[in-house]
Amino acid sequence: MKLRILGINNMESRDTRLSGYLVDDVLALDAGSLARSLRFDELRRVEAILLSHRHYDHIRDIPALRYSLRDPGRIVDVFGIKDTADQVRARFFAPPAWDGVAEGVEGPLRLHEAEPYEPFQVAGHTVTPLLVRHSVPATGYLVSDGRASLFCTDDTGRSLEEVWKRAAPDVLLTEVALGDAMWERAQEVGHMTPSLLAEEMAVFKSIHGHFPASSSPT
Repeated sequence: MKLRILGINNMESRDTRLSGYLVDDVLALDAGSLARSLRFDELRRVEAILLSHRHYDHIRDIPALRYSLRDPGRIVDVFGIKDTADQVRARFFAPPAWDGVAEGVEGPLRLHEAEPYEPFQVAGHTVTPLLVRHSVPATGYLVSDGRASLFCTDDTGRSLEEVWKRAAPDVLLTEVALGDAMWERAQEVGHMTPSLLAEEMAVFKSIHGHFPASSSPT
């Protein structure tokens, strides 16, 4: 399984990009920086997008993708839990959001409501949405290609024991948005600190007997 990190920040500048990852060149995790990180030929390989939640830094490039992916017959499937799908539909799919583009309202993007804990097949991968703890309804995604598995928590807080009972990924992609000096704030807004992540990994090990390989880019 190939993982490409497109963006890891919650603020954008010349040198930083919003949240976005790409699995095996075809499956995107979030769309904060998807359009601005890939060439047109790379964008045309993307078959599906998994949205973790409705915050702007995770969905910002949806309109840009709508304008960029206009090949005849081209469809990219976009998935999110109900809260995410409802917000994305209202903000980006309702007229006049696509004013000036000739195709139908959705055009190349087809929005789906993902059911938590129900696996589905997309872009050659098995995907399972698992609810995580954030300031708004949010989900991480367990992604498997049949040989290896990746769990991307995206924005999340502590108390993920129920997630670890359902997922034992080979690789964990998570976030550490705040330092330990902001431990209380992290719990209020649903983010990790180094010590909170250490606690979560201890719970993971108590359930599975080992640690996953980890990638914590923020």
